[in-house]
Amino acid sequence: MKILITGSTGFVGSNLLPYLKKINYKTLGVTRKPKSPDEICYSLLSLEMWNSCDAFIHLAGKAHDLKNVSNDNEYFEVNTELTTKLFV
Repeated sequence: MKILITGSTGFVGSNLLPYLKKINYKTLGVTRKPKSPDEICYSLLSLEMWNSCDAFIHLAGKAHDLKNVSNDNEYFEVNTELTTKLFV
C-alpha cells in the first residue's frame, strides 16, 4: 500500500512518515521544501503520482505564527485555498 502525505515535513508528518516506513508502507511526501528522495514539492505533484497512491493523509496547513507576522488572509490561503487546489 502506498500513502500520499501532504505536510510531510511538518511536526506530525515528520513523525508519521518514518513510522509508516518502519511498518512497511510506501510513502510519498508532499511539501513545500522536500528533504528526502521520498518527498516532492507540492507544485510538482501530478495526477499520475496522485493516482498511484492507495490512501491520502492531508496534514499540510498553517497552524501558528511564532513571530506574529502573519495576517488572517495567509491562514485562509494556506488552509483553505491550498486544500481546495489539492482536491479540484
